[in-house]
Amino acid sequence: MVLAVNHRNTAQVLDFAQEMVADNQFVDIEGVDRVGDAASTSRAAKLPP
Repeated sequence: MVLAVNHRNTAQVLDFAQEMVADNQFVDIEGVDRVGDAASTSRAAKLPP
C-alpha cells in the first residue's frame, strides 16, 4: 500500500519534490510499474509578512 496523502509537507515542498521525480520510473509495493509520484497534501505554507 502506498500512501497517497502527505500530511507532513506543505504543498510547496510537494510540488518541488514532484518536479524532481516526475520522470523517474519505479515499481510500487504491489509490483505495478509507475512513473513519478501521485501524492497530495492538505497543508500550505504561510508566507511571512
